[in-house]
Amino acid sequence: MMVRRYLDRNDIAFEYHDLEIELDLHKTLSWLLGGEARHPSVFLAGTLFVEPTLEELGAAIPSV
Repeated sequence: MMVRRYLDRNDIAFEYHDLEIELDLHKTLSWLLGGEARHPSVFLAGTLFVEPTLEELGAAIPSV
């Protein structure tokens, strides 16, 4: 929730996916992370951030 609020406050468009409902996406994320899907996971500028801090996201977004 904290990441979504951060993106909203900074007017950054994003897509939210519920891994409990989207089982195929859950499976893919688990594979990418070596066996366990963790959240929040954020694809941003070609990079996968797993449980990022707001500082990490801010550094990855040039306009923030």
